[in-house]
Amino acid sequence: MTRTVGEGWEVSVPGSTSNLGPGFDVLGMAVDRRLTARLRLESIAADGPEPEVDVTRSGTLAHLDLAPEHDYLSAPLLAHLAPGERWSLGVDSAIPFGRGMGSSAAARVAGEVLAELVGRGEVDLDAVLARAAAGEGHADNVAPSVRGGLVAVAAGSEGEPVVRLPVSASIAWGYVAPGRAVDTHASRGALPDAWDRPVVVRSLARLARLIPALADPGVDGDHLRGLLEDELHVPHRLPLVPGGDAARDAGRAAGAWAVTISGAGSGLLVLAAHDRIDAVLARMTTAFEEAGAGPVTAFPFSVETTGVRWSGLAP
Repeated sequence: MTRTVGEGWEVSVPGSTSNLGPGFDVLGMAVDRRLTARLRLESIAADGPEPEVDVTRSGTLAHLDLAPEHDYLSAPLLAHLAPGERWSLGVDSAIPFGRGMGSSAAARVAGEVLAELVGRGEVDLDAVLARAAAGEGHADNVAPSVRGGLVAVAAGSEGEPVVRLPVSASIAWGYVAPGRAVDTHASRGALPDAWDRPVVVRSLARLARLIPALADPGVDGDHLRGLLEDELHVPHRLPLVPGGDAARDAGRAAGAWAVTISGAGSGLLVLAAHDRIDAVLARMTTAFEEAGAGPVTAFPFSVETTGVRWSGLAP
């Protein structure tokens, strides 16, 4: 493929929250915090040395310093670059890093989309989703970043692997996280190897009722609180979140309909009425701080209905 110095692409990917209580490894939802990556061809050397990708990071990724072969975003590009090419890759992210809002999934999706654009000049979103999910190990935080909205994933099943689900506009969403991240491997390692049958049956029953409840315009907050309760992962992961119990209890006392872990943590996902969400987040922030778990990240957010998007950069 003939390339021109100065050409490139911009890719924007939403973060995600996953699990949503009993939707463990099944439900995921895109959030209106995005990662943006800009890739541009800076020069082509006649002597044909190994291709280079110069990466700069800002926002929540500013502290990262990864070799290209270990970088979720630049690694997929390497196989598609020609000898002598030097590319610049600027990455800016507003997604909290390492706190259960899909920062690594968004980076993987961006990297796979850029690889498609560099390698073929077009994008197969199904292929992007499959490769990013394989790399991430979980499709429930990759699929929302690709497709947008609230989704259910059915990896390994026949038929459509991702199903878009409706979400009621009556629900206000919030996120609050302590100053310390929870290691994803430790969070996954805290889970039991197996669950008792009654636990699984109760979880399936909650999930079956939760999906239509999230779509109900006349949402019943008390009903949602019970449906967002979880026995599969939250009891095992919440103790890993510094101040997590205190923050959850403070949120409920302030009027939250439900508080659960976002992804694998350490962030917490909050559902409330629109006129209560700010007060709930403020109380939860105070609870984390009083537990010595600051500095705290907290904000309301909206469901992002648009998944990954991209556009060309003019030379």
